[in-house]
Amino acid sequence: AAQGDERAPAGGGIEMPPTALGLPPVLAAAERRLVAGDAGGALELAERFLAVATGYTNAKVIRGRALIALGRGGEAEPVLKDALAAERTGRTLAAMGEWFEKVAGDAKTAADYYRKAVEADPAFAKAAELEARIASLEGKSK
Repeated sequence: AAQGDERAPAGGGIEMPPTALGLPPVLAAAERRLVAGDAGGALELAERFLAVATGYTNAKVIRGRALIALGRGGEAEPVLKDALAAERTGRTLAAMGEWFEKVAGDAKTAADYYRKAVEADPAFAKAAELEARIASLEGKSK
């Protein structure tokens, strides 16, 4: 990755803001694995964390996103709905949007969740990415 690129690929042992920002180390590692394409490894770490801290919302979000990546969207839905019921943050709203986009195939609802994620947390690390997804989804649904 280019110098100064905060989204350097995993493997170099560096912290990866913004994706890992504010997460406990185990969940930061799970997020890095998910971003790097290792959904199975991310799921394992998130589930290990949830075995100890059952109510931790960010662990549920990573677990749900990993399940989606593994093609297990039916299992992801209740996990993400539970996370969203506990906290309406940019992270939980974006994850629910991802479920509607990738599992339910509902571009309009996905775009609505992505918009709510940006509104709930304009400083959310993925805000620009979500705005691009909204434009793409709204272009498809017209």
